[in-house]
Amino acid sequence: MTEQPVTFTCHGEQIVGMWHGPADAGRPAPALVFCHGYKGHKAESHRLFVNAARAFAAQGVGVLRFDFRGSGDSGGEFSDVTISGEVDDACEAIAYVRS
Repeated sequence: MTEQPVTFTCHGEQIVGMWHGPADAGRPAPALVFCHGYKGHKAESHRLFVNAARAFAAQGVGVLRFDFRGSGDSGGEFSDVTISGEVDDACEAIAYVRS
């Protein structure tokens, strides 16, 4: 199992995430993208997303958890957050995992 910080962009702003890869990283595997709630972050309360991502990775499922723009470690301002912007961020996260 591997854990590594990752970055990608959406509309020119940096998105920061953490990739939890399964132990056998050389083979195709299913993957999940964790999207936090309003005013949340990529770890979530009580490290819920961290613990869940590690458990999934231990079972052979890759997980990307990330901060939407305007939240956590990602670029942007919270006052600029919109639902359509978060959808765009989530689509970029999915594209990152697919790549």
